[in-house]
Amino acid sequence: MAMRITGMNSGLDTESIITELLKAKSAKKDNLVKAQKKLEYKQDAWKTLNSKIYTLYNKTVNNLKYTSTYKKQKATVSNSSIASVIAGEKTTNGVQNLEVKYLAKSGYLTGAKLDSSCTSSTTLSTLTANGTDAGIGADKTVSFKVKIGDHKPQEINLTGASTIGDVVSKLKEAGVNASFDEKNGRMFISSKTTGKDANFELIADSGSNAAGYNLLTSLGINEATCVDTDNDPTTNPNSATRVKGKDAMIILNGAVFESASNTFEVNGFTITAMKETAENEVVTITTSEDYDAVYGTIKN
Repeated sequence: MAMRITGMNSGLDTESIITELLKAKSAKKDNLVKAQKKLEYKQDAWKTLNSKIYTLYNKTVNNLKYTSTYKKQKATVSNSSIASVIAGEKTTNGVQNLEVKYLAKSGYLTGAKLDSSCTSSTTLSTLTANGTDAGIGADKTVSFKVKIGDHKPQEINLTGASTIGDVVSKLKEAGVNASFDEKNGRMFISSKTTGKDANFELIADSGSNAAGYNLLTSLGINEATCVDTDNDPTTNPNSATRVKGKDAMIILNGAVFESASNTFEVNGFTITAMKETAENEVVTITTSEDYDAVYGTIKN
């Protein structure tokens, strides 16, 4: 059997001696860990500094050797409410004349007002609106087509059990925005982008597809019965209205430019049309050196 002589026999406090020895050894270890951490912090600081120096050289100092850095241009528009203009590096000093003839528009169809009892859950077999009964039995099918721009028309197939909400979903699948406002009892359909090429048509021939034609009429979205917004729509406020999608058009120095959006890229200029000019109104674009931009580049 092992025997142990403790401090009681030797007269020494061996437990305290051992504890102090362990503390001394642990202190050396703690100091080494602290030194290691300090070296890691220094290493991280050098990495950060190196990264900043690299970025400074490659993205700032390096650019100062190019002549394009010192050829900054700015464009000033005489009426900033009409258009904003950004001058590119290749634009030349001078004065340009600008007219904004049309802003780009999305196509819109606001449906005729339906009966107040109509909801998104109303089935087509029970739908009677605008004096026209859809005439679709619960087990009958009906269809119409959606044509967007020059793309092939997409056919929408429905049954008498389909709801107004189903019609909305099918229209969305066909590539247009659609919704039904139960409070106002109207369907709202619009193209997803501006421009004439994004315009849409709802197609159902009254002769060869009378059921589809009657359905569009019952839903209040038959384009044949829409009021032209160029006329006064208040003469028949419950009718459907139609706005055709349109390209934007500007005249720059006498030349005509068209765009599906309100942004134009012309001869180094980026022109964003914001408002149509009044008749005979001409806005000027003055291009000059942008010394402040050059100064800012060097200062940075």
